[in-house]
Amino acid sequence: MSAAQGKFFKLQDEKDARLALVQVVFRHGARTPLTSKHKLFEAPEVQWDCCGSAFTPVPISMTTIDGKPAPENSHNTRQIRSILQGGCHMGQLTTQGQLQALDFGQWLRKRYIEELGFLPPQYKEGMLHARTTNFQRTALTLAGVLTGLLGDTGGKAIPVVTSSDVDEILVADTKACPNLANLIAVGKKIGKELCEADDDYEWACNELKRILPEIVDDFYFNSYNYQFTDIHDVITSCLAAGKAPYPGLEDPRLAETVNRLATKEFGPLVAPTVSDEHGHKHLRLSMGILLKTMTENMEAAINAPVEGAHASLGPTNETKAKLPLIFLYSGHDSTIMPLLSSLGVTRLTQWPPYLSNLVFELWELPSKKETVVRVLRDRQPLDIPHCPPGHCPTLTTFRDEVIGSLFITREALAEACVVEIDHDTSMPKPRALSMASRSEEPDDN
Repeated sequence: MSAAQGKFFKLQDEKDARLALVQVVFRHGARTPLTSKHKLFEAPEVQWDCCGSAFTPVPISMTTIDGKPAPENSHNTRQIRSILQGGCHMGQLTTQGQLQALDFGQWLRKRYIEELGFLPPQYKEGMLHARTTNFQRTALTLAGVLTGLLGDTGGKAIPVVTSSDVDEILVADTKACPNLANLIAVGKKIGKELCEADDDYEWACNELKRILPEIVDDFYFNSYNYQFTDIHDVITSCLAAGKAPYPGLEDPRLAETVNRLATKEFGPLVAPTVSDEHGHKHLRLSMGILLKTMTENMEAAINAPVEGAHASLGPTNETKAKLPLIFLYSGHDSTIMPLLSSLGVTRLTQWPPYLSNLVFELWELPSKKETVVRVLRDRQPLDIPHCPPGHCPTLTTFRDEVIGSLFITREALAEACVVEIDHDTSMPKPRALSMASRSEEPDDN
């Protein structure tokens, strides 16, 4: 990322700052395992019986952007049909995951209703826009967040937008973008090299072979692309549900090492470094439409006509007519990780936990005649690498200097996704692979 250019402000120094828009992107809550290697998590004493209803969520009504019924998702259907010991199905949101969603929604309520007075205390039609990937766990997570944020809606169903894989903007899918498969294949190679260069790689491999002799051997490490990702999936899902993972996997040093190696292994597939040519192409194809959409939402919030008033950080604030005040996007780790990379966060070292989130706040500074963007990561301010520490970029700087080079239209995406055949290239052949749901690879983490 280049040295800081553009305009930046310390938001806490701006006494007349007024909140104009909030956009929230979050990973689903805790879930059951997704790996197909059931021996890793189905010891006789482990019962996956933790998927009942933790509370009654507000009702939601899911449709496509043009109002059609939510399409069937074959990946989601396959997971629902895969029943685990104890009755839960593969990849199902647990009661703990539901409570995580509720808690996050309650934090949003406290911040944007009770403290900042930005949102109305009761649900009003049009006050929010909600979108989810077409998976049961992300839809239920969104319902939990909405319950914590809104409380009782009087039985009103909250409209929620979803889409088919082809039109998805929250995760990458090489069925819709074959050229992305080429870039992901490069990421696999980078991930393997990063793991093998880790000081604890050999130790972790030997420990896993010792603990899991029936599953993990030299062939496993040499032939399978996601060895650490699978084991990390099991450790985190077991611990979140209060289940004991396979004996030995709960060792703190091993669990921490597997987390780091899994992140190095999987990160380059979905969240390559934005500053290199490969990473920039990858992120533009996978996140370009979402980033462009979120920026257009901010520009619309600033340019909309004024109507009404509500409280904010200052004494009063003016709300924009007929536009949502908050956008909620429910996705996956493969949503959070590439967004962080797009902001310039270099190689991730830890896997984003369940319900990890990014909040993009747009603030107006009337005395400066400027608007600035503040990003929160897991409820804490995030210093964007392009910006001076503790400072927020103006919307123009955020668009032009931080993320704008990644923007892409649907028309341009369709053209860029076409694989150009070059008989002299060593680039691997593309292979259909969804970052929200992989086949023999782990589905979503």
